Amino acid sequence: MRIRHKDILKHAFIEQPEPKPFKIKGYTKMNQADKVRALLKLNPDELDVFLKTMGAKKTRKGTSIGIKTLDNEVMWHVFAVFIKLRDADENGNCICFTSIYDLKPKWRAWDSKHCHAGHGISRRHFCTKYDERNVHAQSGQANSFGAGEQAKYMINIDKVYGEGTWDELVMLSNGRCSKTLFYFYEQIPIYLSKIKNLPNFKLL
Repeated sequence: MRIRHKDILKHAFIEQPEPKPFKIKGYTKMNQADKVRALLKLNPDELDVFLKTMGAKKTRKGTSIGIKTLDNEVMWHVFAVFIKLRDADENGNCICFTSIYDLKPKWRAWDSKHCHAGHGISRRHFCTKYDERNVHAQSGQANSFGAGEQAKYMINIDKVYGEGTWDELVMLSNGRCSKTLFYFYEQIPIYLSKIKNLPNFKLL
């Protein structure tokens, strides 16, 4: 029997059945730290299906909101917890980045009310929203009521990362970056792994 080339291709590219949606019970009502704890418990396959379930979300009118959901409900929480643990000491205490030289009171990294992951350049600029140099632990007061204390933030960025870093971030923030589902499918597992590799991870 002669096998035709087009028949081989037909079987090679046969569509696989879509995996069943995977949800974490009560996820949307969890606080930031609990969301990340729940994500860390998933195995790679479960995480992959969960992210694709979130990425497939639509409004009742059928408008796709998957990218927005992954950005605000998953990626941001994972990234924020990473930043706060990164900036915390071995006991999980954070010092506000814009008051670090004033030795203000310390806050627990998982206390999302008092310890924020604050941006130097506004998070509305996607190109620098997830740049680790642009985000640090900040007190809720400095980040919310102090509008991020950008003047202090600018000075401290250059002190920590070298002169000219702030200007580089400003330039990057004004560039063009595409928000895609693939970006979040790739970056969320990366930052969950980064959290696991932090020395104070077990405190979470």
